[in-house]
Amino acid sequence: MMHEELDDIPRMTRIDQSKMIKYILEFPNQLRTILDSYNSYEPFGVEDVCICGVGGSAIAGDILSDYLFDISTSPVFVMRSTHLPKWVRKDTLVIVVSYSGNTIEALASFKDALRRGCRIVCITSGGKLMEICHSLSLQYLELPKNIMPRAAIGYLLGALAIVLDREGIASIVSELKSKLSELESYVRVCSPEIPSNSNEAKKLAKRLYGHLPVICTQRNLRAIAARWQSQINENAKMLAFHSEIPEMNHNQIVGWLEGEYGPECLPVFLRGSSTDSVLSTMIDVTIRMFERSNSNAVIVDIPGEDILSCILNGIALGDFVSYYLAILKGIDPTPIHSISELKSNLSGHLIID
Repeated sequence: MMHEELDDIPRMTRIDQSKMIKYILEFPNQLRTILDSYNSYEPFGVEDVCICGVGGSAIAGDILSDYLFDISTSPVFVMRSTHLPKWVRKDTLVIVVSYSGNTIEALASFKDALRRGCRIVCITSGGKLMEICHSLSLQYLELPKNIMPRAAIGYLLGALAIVLDREGIASIVSELKSKLSELESYVRVCSPEIPSNSNEAKKLAKRLYGHLPVICTQRNLRAIAARWQSQINENAKMLAFHSEIPEMNHNQIVGWLEGEYGPECLPVFLRGSSTDSVLSTMIDVTIRMFERSNSNAVIVDIPGEDILSCILNGIALGDFVSYYLAILKGIDPTPIHSISELKSNLSGHLIID
């Protein structure tokens, strides 16, 4: 039955009334479009970076911060709060990322950066954030409008890459461009037209359906695990959590292998390229222990010859999996009523002057 549901394109179209699949398929093109479009950014010449944002607007920061961990000599910190860390100073570049331009946390951090006299650049599609940028003549990168933040991952990732590249933090733009053909090919093999018996994303969705997945992965892919969790949360309206190796091997592994948990709990290991032989060994040994314990662990080997390929392919795969889970449940992936209600409730209590 599940096989038929995920290969029934007319049914999928009826369920996906808001056309989330359109944006998942557009991920490579979003990246290509924005990477080719911005040539006017004027760098400040900074040495450290603080990226401010939450939710779908912040995940691109996590992805690039983790990727740059082994590449850049400059610290790139992602901050999900309403004020900046104490170490942020006037010479720090504060990148405020809010797709809507109206996110309470981002606006509060933005005002804090203004008070401290920081170097500031914003990434947004409009809202109050863009209005203030106009009024103060601050630099900003404008994103296409009318997209759910989580569906604009290509634009957000590309915009952040442009800023970090122009600031000399890392030569990330050319690296991303070199991966686009590979990413486009991978997106095609995960697309709805590819039948379930040949579609890794559909197979994984069927494995995860009816469970509470805990996405476990290596340190340099932890942002991808976080993306999987949030996409499953929002698109499939399911509980999901994530964890990282080696940290989980010092606590969570005991609960999995010695404790008791319901049959709905399902460990899902994402494994990808790593130049760290110690970490690779830890991952392989951990997976073997889970397999011997009959934990029914799901092992996902993300394709890619290097970590950047794994990151991009991992984003695409997780987005498709979350989408197919929504289709299996018969729900439109796009609406997020709980978050909308929370924002509405907060708006009456919080005003950012």
